[in-house]
Amino acid sequence: MKKNVLLLLMLMCCTCMLSYAQYIGLENSVPAGWSTSSGSSLTMSNTHYKLGSQSVKWDWNQGAELNISNPPNINTAVTTYKGGLMLWVYNETPVDRTIRFEFGKGSSVDYYFDYGINFKGWRACWIRFKDDMSGPKSNQSLDYMKIIAPSDVESGSLCFDRMMFPSTRIHDRVTPDKQLPYINPSMNYNHWAALWYWYDNYTHDIALAPSVSAEEQKAFDAIKEEMVLAYQGTQPTASKVATVKEKFRSFDIQRLDGQITGRPYVSDDEYNQSIGDVKMDQVGPVLQDLARYTFTTRMKRQNKCFTIFWIM
Repeated sequence: MKKNVLLLLMLMCCTCMLSYAQYIGLENSVPAGWSTSSGSSLTMSNTHYKLGSQSVKWDWNQGAELNISNPPNINTAVTTYKGGLMLWVYNETPVDRTIRFEFGKGSSVDYYFDYGINFKGWRACWIRFKDDMSGPKSNQSLDYMKIIAPSDVESGSLCFDRMMFPSTRIHDRVTPDKQLPYINPSMNYNHWAALWYWYDNYTHDIALAPSVSAEEQKAFDAIKEEMVLAYQGTQPTASKVATVKEKFRSFDIQRLDGQITGRPYVSDDEYNQSIGDVKMDQVGPVLQDLARYTFTTRMKRQNKCFTIFWIM
């Protein structure tokens, strides 16, 4: 039994090391084989990053192309069942347009997809070749990846990091969002994964009232009070506060010149403890404890001030 557990742990460690090794190196210098159109530029950024301490920054002009020759492992990914691309994109300035990703060999375009860039910050891009992309999809031997900027926008900046063509399948629950609304449409009918579908398509069948009645407001206030009572807890001890603050500091969140940096925040599927990743079940409890501490401290101060005022 112990031997089986040990083998399982070794396999899990090897899997993590393998997936980390598959990330395309986007540190220190722009990788060989990356080039862009005249008037655009490729540089290294230490302001935005999701892995290590740098990312590749593409300052693009109207209709520019970013060309990547022979991306590592692309032919393994395209022949893997439900294989695809995993990537993180940072956008400097939101614009209601898309960038186009193309993959092919020579002059052919065998796979392509559009990615929305109407956001500021980091967004993930997980997409499968055969299941989610468009194109003839007939060629399984590819030698390039191309990213094309909008043709009707003067300029912009994007950072790319944590890029890989994994040798294993992309998760079955890749979920449509504003950047990739068309992927994995079966998720539009999944209770937990249909958030974007409902946000984008839902219409009320009952008209909203022009105002809230006094009776309705009283009911809302009662619900709020019950929720506060359920979550506020008791005043934390000094030891508990110190522990929570230390956990928060471990996320290494910093603000410098208007930019916020910290340890990479990723989903469980991409989590790798050895490279300093942070996931939801690590962040959630800390934020909840900080909120409770802030709330109970504020209430204690208000009650103290009220008592002093009453005595006076």
